[in-house]
Amino acid sequence: MIYLDSVSELAKLFKERENQSVYSPMIGIVIELPDVRIRLADKIILDDSHLTICVVLQHNVECSDIGREVVLLPYADGQKFFVIGMVN
Repeated sequence: MIYLDSVSELAKLFKERENQSVYSPMIGIVIELPDVRIRLADKIILDDSHLTICVVLQHNVECSDIGREVVLLPYADGQKFFVIGMVN
């Protein structure tokens, strides 16, 4: 068995205590189409460079998803988001 020196053991203990990043769904609001822009919280605006869209967002005469809530799932350490659904 290999014994760790005290500094390595301390580093290992700190690493175990770090909070794991949890990716939980978030709700955003579509504010612009066809160039997609989604507002997340009060001051965060996401555009195409931040989004991977897995649903159809419509913007035409009969139907517009502007103002609709969408479900976002963060990835890439919260820097990018999957748009995974619409909120009814």
